[in-house]
Amino acid sequence: MIVLFNLIGQPMLNLAAIRNQSLPYILSSIGMITLLFYLDVRAADVQVLVVSESQQPLVNAVIVIEPLGQPLNNTFNATAQVAQIDRAFVPHVQVVQTHTSVSFPNHDDVRHHVYSFSEAKRFELPLYQGTEAAPVVFDQAGIVTLACNIHDQMLGFVYVTDSPWFAVTNASGQAMLRVPDASDYRLRVWHPSLGANESGVEAQYTADQLHALVVTLEPPLLDSRRLIRRTLPSHPH
Repeated sequence: MIVLFNLIGQPMLNLAAIRNQSLPYILSSIGMITLLFYLDVRAADVQVLVVSESQQPLVNAVIVIEPLGQPLNNTFNATAQVAQIDRAFVPHVQVVQTHTSVSFPNHDDVRHHVYSFSEAKRFELPLYQGTEAAPVVFDQAGIVTLACNIHDQMLGFVYVTDSPWFAVTNASGQAMLRVPDASDYRLRVWHPSLGANESGVEAQYTADQLHALVVTLEPPLLDSRRLIRRTLPSHPH
């Protein structure tokens, strides 16, 4: 049996009773976020699909799951990387657990000046090329906007979470997570088009509801190119 739930976990529709309607129509007609649960399945693997209101897959959506009532174990020596390739941050969205050390190697033949003024992490890596810039430790949960003071088009994000269970959707809008068994879970979903100042959407559900999730984000979605604000003095290329 497949049932649609709203954000507070109340059943909304039984799909068996509306077989003549297409699933995309149903998803886009209900609220800001719709979660599709396959009931009576207890599994450690969670499949997530994130789509727009027009049912287009959203790449680079952040998925975070927290088993409620369980400690969020932290690996204090974790490392990650956000490279600069062809004057772009790669990956565009990087998700890390708090206390992760992130390096910013520059693979371009020009120098970059990486910085962030986000509340979760303020830092600046002055003009450099190669791997000479020191890694940055992200020790506070939140969304960090990355920019380059030399190249205006460069924009990236580091999503910092206390949870070790996270993923980023691929070009098909899909992600897979494996989480430990628990009675209840919290799901968080964020996408760059929501803006760095928006925490995204959140829902709670039980283990019996956990199997496959479809998240629909409705407009207005922001143009991420407008999120960057130039606040450092310009330097020559």
